[in-house]
Amino acid sequence: MAHMANLAFDASTWEIYGSLLNGGTLICIDAMTVLDPEALLRAFGRHDVRTALITPTLFRQYTLECPALISTLEMLCVGGEALHPRDWESAEHLLTGKLINCYGPTENACISTTFLLTKEERCVNGVPIGRAISNSGAYVMDSRMRLVPLGVIGELVVTGDGLARGYTDPEQNTDRFVSIVVAGQAVKAYRTGDCVRYRPTDGQLETFGRIDGQVKIRGQRIELGEIEHVLRSHESVSDAVAVLQHHDGGEVQLAGFITVDEAAATRPLHSLTSKPLRQQFLQKVQQQLHDKLQAQLPLYMIPQFITVLDVMPINQNGKVDRRVLEQQSQTQTTRREPLQQPISDAERTMQKLWARVLNIEPESIGLDDSFFRLGGDSIAAMKLVGKAREVGLQLAVADVFRQPKLVDLSSSGSYTSYTAEEIPAFSLLGNDIGAAKIREEVAIGCNIDMSLVEDIYPCSPLQEGLISLTSKRAGDYIMQSVLELRDDIDADTLRAAWEHVARSTAILRTRIVHHSKLGLLQAVVAEEIRWEEGEELDEYLVKDKSVSMGLGDSLTRYAIIKGGREGKRWLVWTIHHTLYDGWSIPRIMDAVTETYNGAALEKPPNYHAFIKYLGQLDHDATTAYWQTALADCEAPPFPPLPLAVQQPTADTTLELQCPALPKIPSDITKSTLIRAAWAIVSRHHIGSEDVVFGATVTGRNAPVAGIEAMIGPTIATVPVRICVHRDQTVSAFLAGIQRQATEMIPYEQTGLQRISKVTAGARHACSFQTLLVVQPASEEIKKDGDLGEWRSRSDLQDFTTYGLVIQCTLARTAMSITASFDRRIIKNWLVQSLLNQLSFVMRQLARADSQVKVADIDTLTPEDKGKIWAWNRETPAAMERCIHDLFAEQAGARPDAPAICAWDGEMTYGELDELSAKLAGHLVEIGVKPDDIVPLCFEKSLWTIVAMLAVLKAGGAFLLLDPCLPRKRLQLMCNRVASTLALSSHDCVPVIQSLIETGSAIRTVIPITRATILQIPQHASSTTTVRPTDTAYVIFTSGSTGAPKGCRIEHRSACSAILGHGCRVGMHANTRTLQFGSYAFAGSLVEILLTLAHGGCVCVPSEDERIGGLAPAISRMRVNWAFLTSTVLDLLRPEAVPSLTTLCVGGEPIQISQVAEWAGQVHLRQTYGSSEMSGIISSERLTSSSMTRDVGKAGTGIYWIVDPSDHHRLVPIGAIGEL
Repeated sequence: MAHMANLAFDASTWEIYGSLLNGGTLICIDAMTVLDPEALLRAFGRHDVRTALITPTLFRQYTLECPALISTLEMLCVGGEALHPRDWESAEHLLTGKLINCYGPTENACISTTFLLTKEERCVNGVPIGRAISNSGAYVMDSRMRLVPLGVIGELVVTGDGLARGYTDPEQNTDRFVSIVVAGQAVKAYRTGDCVRYRPTDGQLETFGRIDGQVKIRGQRIELGEIEHVLRSHESVSDAVAVLQHHDGGEVQLAGFITVDEAAATRPLHSLTSKPLRQQFLQKVQQQLHDKLQAQLPLYMIPQFITVLDVMPINQNGKVDRRVLEQQSQTQTTRREPLQQPISDAERTMQKLWARVLNIEPESIGLDDSFFRLGGDSIAAMKLVGKAREVGLQLAVADVFRQPKLVDLSSSGSYTSYTAEEIPAFSLLGNDIGAAKIREEVAIGCNIDMSLVEDIYPCSPLQEGLISLTSKRAGDYIMQSVLELRDDIDADTLRAAWEHVARSTAILRTRIVHHSKLGLLQAVVAEEIRWEEGEELDEYLVKDKSVSMGLGDSLTRYAIIKGGREGKRWLVWTIHHTLYDGWSIPRIMDAVTETYNGAALEKPPNYHAFIKYLGQLDHDATTAYWQTALADCEAPPFPPLPLAVQQPTADTTLELQCPALPKIPSDITKSTLIRAAWAIVSRHHIGSEDVVFGATVTGRNAPVAGIEAMIGPTIATVPVRICVHRDQTVSAFLAGIQRQATEMIPYEQTGLQRISKVTAGARHACSFQTLLVVQPASEEIKKDGDLGEWRSRSDLQDFTTYGLVIQCTLARTAMSITASFDRRIIKNWLVQSLLNQLSFVMRQLARADSQVKVADIDTLTPEDKGKIWAWNRETPAAMERCIHDLFAEQAGARPDAPAICAWDGEMTYGELDELSAKLAGHLVEIGVKPDDIVPLCFEKSLWTIVAMLAVLKAGGAFLLLDPCLPRKRLQLMCNRVASTLALSSHDCVPVIQSLIETGSAIRTVIPITRATILQIPQHASSTTTVRPTDTAYVIFTSGSTGAPKGCRIEHRSACSAILGHGCRVGMHANTRTLQFGSYAFAGSLVEILLTLAHGGCVCVPSEDERIGGLAPAISRMRVNWAFLTSTVLDLLRPEAVPSLTTLCVGGEPIQISQVAEWAGQVHLRQTYGSSEMSGIISSERLTSSSMTRDVGKAGTGIYWIVDPSDHHRLVPIGAIGEL
């Protein structure tokens, strides 16, 4: 073991004790030799060094300077810094031994986790640090020391025997040495401060910089590791470091330092820059590097300067010396091209507005910059419009989307006197009815004095819909929020703050009533809050939930609950969704907090201004828009609503935490990206390119003064129709969806009830069952506040009557995708899969370049792919047997057992074997040989089965002909197989003769009866050798997709199906099978061949019984196993066929009513198969609760479900595809 680490570096303890405590030899190497790769190589050779621990910086330099040094070691451990994937890739071919990436803090005895690098490893997100070593633990946790989900970034917390007792200064222990719960036990742990996540594919730990790597510059929080990650991802950059540099006068700037692949070996630290190298780099990658930074990071995270170094400075521990870089002068740098600054007053005003909304410096915004590329989104656009109004500039959100560049947007606005309009009370009611009469009727509806009614105006479409739904199902659309009060909060002061906010906010004093002539109206009532009290929180919540909130009722309630063993106090706020939306809630909370703290409350804009805007909409233009947008819409709803479910009830919630979406290198918003991703995912689950789902929009895009500060429900639900064209580029696809959203803004407040009345297509579109909601994290209730901790008692499912609601909550560092759904409509596993697919597709769309097409976006997640490969990892072995050999085994073992019970006679296995063998010998004599195809034309008869076995024993292959088929079809089938010999019953000879007369290749027809077989000379015998690969039979498909096709089935294929499915479908020696299927139907071969191979008896009714007396025939022949279509099954009743114990249904889907009738009476199975797959492929036992679509798993083959448009691509689990 080489001992190279500085004794002040914890790695030295690992070198010393790791070697000596395991019986190794420690080779001490001086510092100057460590810095001289050639000298180090000689030292390694001289002392036979086989193991070493070095930093990634030294690893990189040794690889460049002296590759042989890497090749000499049996085990090389790298640690102390993050190992870059490019360093691993450049050294991969040099390694002859093991390379292990080591991670660990001093506080946990140097090494906590390890990762063995193999040649198959492709480190997409950096080289993993692996898993915890023996007697240690490694956990990814959030700030409250709770485990985070797989794939979500959190803080690495380590435990184990190597943990330090603590710091020498006990006061420093509190923040770092903590207690966590592992398997129900409290365990001492150390918080490393490193950001990591479990790699979703295998659970290996990946690093993402340090939590304390976050710095602030101009008020913005920056993660230096994110910047370094982007810089290192450039193909020409070998290493990168980002630092903050503090200059005289207090100026702070962000600087980046990089080395390139051609960097020289270690140089004196005073020679940090190389002008020729810098010039070479600038010529090669300057613009590429700038574009990459701008595409992936917000503007405030882009370094002002990027300096090219020959080599990174290294401290005495072999790590990059950041302090040297922080002090390095900026004499040789690159930065983004000089910005073209605004010239006109309008441009300068717009620049300042952007800076305020995006929280960046005005000087960093140029005329050609895009609002969205600088970090803006739809919410920021709405705020921009509000700020513009404050300075008298009239601007619409749609303008920002249409003209996102500063130079263009500056010219689109106009200056007006834009102040909030004073709207007199009762002025929105119209003049048809006197305000006094309306006021009187409303007061009666509210059961209050008329003088308390301050204002009355119409309801929005959303309010009308929500109050109507609540009247149908009490308790829906009501939120209970609970605030656990801090100990120092004064309850009386808090009550006073709430009362003050309610007096200042009209919507919190609003009720909804029904007027006899005007319909639903909302009334602002001058009333004070009536506070409830209680001692048990849960008891109050149940009681409160049972109190109605309907027409005329107060739509808000407040309570202070005092109780609990620990003396806790809670404030419970109950409010109906007709009074708020996600945008309003945090503003109400902030207003209460500010009022409690003594701040003056600014009265918010009145909600009636929004109602006035709705009343002025152009209804003709609105109707025309929705007629066009939803014309001829027939997109299948997803998830489909079962007949048994009249009204969905969301009773389950699933959540997926995932990293934030990468910055989109275009003007596309994240909301657009999410809509596009869901459309692509939905396409696979409905099997249609025409996709419709619902979307909740903020409504804050409306041109109403102060709408961004207004409290009240401006949200709206709209049907979104997207055509997913596979050949369209992703950029065009996204642009079209964003354009659609922009064009929809003037019409988004129409309301679903009104939209559905426009056309039949619109009515269909409004019946969607998936609602998509996108909101920034700022719209959620803040969990921790000055007053205490909030927790909502009403999750997403309380606010929906849809089968599935997906809510995407966006934040800068993470994204939460929550699904609320009805388990009767869609299963948990499918919802979880949908969330994974949505996240997977979103990230592909965000990273797609201009040439990527929609067809290139993969919806099959790694998780789904892993499951599919696990299911299909083993291909069932083929049965290398012949069909007649399976029969011979049964005949030899049970010669006296019944083989056939037919209307025209019976046979034992011994008789059937003897007669078929005799006929086979004759066929061989007249020239039948392997793979010759012999048509068999019989009515329902035992002699059909005799002929089948005879042809097989002779080595030929049979083709069953149903004499009831049209002559042209029979002629086509015989001509396709070019047969010269046919076997027939006596009655069907004329059928074959007619084929011969019309040009068939058949030249000889042999009628088969007992007499003709017995006349065959005794010396005739079959001596043909039949192989499993020879053709056993030919069966023609139905021709539903064109001309019928003849399928050649080999013996081994048929035997694999026979033996693979027999036991599964209940075949055994006592089986008595109904031979019902037409000879043109593959089911007839299932009935005959499966039965005989398992020693059962084939029961053959006459044609007359088959058509008009099936139930009596089943009873007479004691049939206990049948294979029928659902159409035929409708003709039978369980009580009429008491002998039947096993019923297989196939050929067409079984009906729900049939499952209900038969599942409790017989062993009921639904089968699936095709002629091309030897009949049955799979089957599934059905019970009364089974899904009628279930056909089970593949029995003798493998199921692959592929995209019908691309058979080389698997579809996700749960999606519709081609089998």
